[in-house]
Amino acid sequence: MLVLLSKIESIRQLFTADTKMKNAMGGMPYLKDILAEIKNTEQYNARTLVLRSRIRLEKTMTNANGAVIGCIGVSVVQNAKPTAYEQQYVFDGVQQASVSGIFIRRLIILLDERGNGYGAMLLDNAKWLATLLALPLYCDTKSDNVGMRSFLKRENAKEHIHWFTPSHTQMVRHAWY
Repeated sequence: MLVLLSKIESIRQLFTADTKMKNAMGGMPYLKDILAEIKNTEQYNARTLVLRSRIRLEKTMTNANGAVIGCIGVSVVQNAKPTAYEQQYVFDGVQQASVSGIFIRRLIILLDERGNGYGAMLLDNAKWLATLLALPLYCDTKSDNVGMRSFLKRENAKEHIHWFTPSHTQMVRHAWY
């Protein structure tokens, strides 16, 4: 349990170390969300995960000393009913029967470790999973997050849709098909 708590705290510290990234990602993830991602990933790797229409997974990257230097969190969504939020804001009220895809919820690299290819390596894991499950891969980001948008473009993402949050923040959904 101590190792699990240490991992959760290390992931959360990625956000506290970089205020700009914390703001770009919409704030620090909740403890319960990280815990669910870690448990689901352990079950997925052990092939004991019970399939549901929405499943959260995560992957962390560590340095030679074992310190967490980056992480990616995704939601695997397969033929799920759109949430009220998705229906109203992402799809602008246009009725969708179902939603499917791998949705990147979080991709963050420790500030001092950026530019070394670690973000691309974590993204490659999400691309591999999307290919394995024959699902498109999506990443939503604030339209003014130039650094992330440039990274996604270098990684061959295409701008898919633009939408606004309830607080009128413009978002861009990038996609790999």
